[in-house]
Amino acid sequence: MKNTTCPIWGTPSQDNLASFDGGDIFSPRAGGRYHITGSALSRIQESLSTDALKAKLSLRISDSQGLEPPFRITTETLRDVANWPDIRPFDKANRLLRFIERNTPSISIAGLRWGGESGFTNLDSALAASGLVDRSELELVIEYLVRKGFCTSAISNYSGTGSVWITLEGAEEVAAPVPPYLSNQAFIAMWFNAEMQAAFDEGIRPALETLGFEARRIDQKEHNNKIDDEIIADIRQSRFLVADFTCGIIDADGKGTAITRGGVYFEAGFAMGLGIPVIWCCREDLINQVHFDTRQYNHITWKTPEELREKLKNRVGAVIGSYREMKY
Repeated sequence: MKNTTCPIWGTPSQDNLASFDGGDIFSPRAGGRYHITGSALSRIQESLSTDALKAKLSLRISDSQGLEPPFRITTETLRDVANWPDIRPFDKANRLLRFIERNTPSISIAGLRWGGESGFTNLDSALAASGLVDRSELELVIEYLVRKGFCTSAISNYSGTGSVWITLEGAEEVAAPVPPYLSNQAFIAMWFNAEMQAAFDEGIRPALETLGFEARRIDQKEHNNKIDDEIIADIRQSRFLVADFTCGIIDADGKGTAITRGGVYFEAGFAMGLGIPVIWCCREDLINQVHFDTRQYNHITWKTPEELREKLKNRVGAVIGSYREMKY
C-alpha cells in the first residue's frame, strides 16, 4: 500500500486503489481497513457532508475489523448512511470506556494516549470506535468517565498531549453485563452460510439499525473463550433475539431432507427461558421444514432480503419498539 489521504476524513492513510475500480484503504481515523468502489470514491465528499455522518460510517468500519472481506463502501452505502440511527451519547461513553479497557495491558498503563515524546497515539482509533466526531467531544466524554470514577486522565491542551487510564471501577463496569431492558443489542441466530449473507446484510441488519438496535452475530465477534459461553453471555445481554430457521436441503433419492439448524433452536429456547423476546423468521419455501414444536409461533416468512427487512422492521417496531425512544 502507498501513503495517501483518507477520502472520508482527509487524514493520513494507506491505499491500494485501482484507477477506476476503487480498492482497499487503511485509515485509523476511519476505523481501520475498508474497501471503497470507484463510483463511491467519486461521490464520497458530497455524500458525507457533516462530521456526524463520517462518524457513523467510521463506527461501522471499526466494528467490522477482523472480518473478511473488509467493510465495503458503495454508492448505496453513501445513500443509506444518513438514515442510520444517530449514535447516542450514552453509547459513545460506553464504547470509549470499552476501547480504553481493551487497550490497557496493565492498570498502570494508559489505554488512550496522544502527543508526547514517544509519538505513539491511538486517538484516531478511539474516535472511530466510539462514534465520536472530534477531540472536543472526546474530552467531554472523558470528563464524564472521570466524574463517574471509571477513568483518570491527564490532558494538556497547551502541549497537545493526553493520557487516560481506566480505574478498577471502570474495569468492573466493563465486565458487568448490561441489563437486557437497557441493551441496544439484538442477538441473531441463523444459518451462517454464503447464501444467507444477503438476508443478513440487506434484510436483518438494516431493519434493526433503522430502529436503533445493533445486530450481533456470534461469528462476527472476536473472542478467545469457548464459543458456547460467548453465545450464552451475548444472549443474556440482548434486548431480544431474532431466530431465522432457514436451512439447507439434501436431495437424496429425489427426497428433500432439511438440515435442521439445531443451534438456532437452542439459542431461541435459551432466550425464551430467560424471558427475552424471540422474533421468529424463515424463508417462505422452507417454512414447512420448521419443527412442529415451534411451528405454532408466528413466523415472519420472506422471499427476498428486502421483504425480510420491511417485515422484520414492522414486527420489531410493534413488539419491541425503537431503541431511540427507550428511556433509561
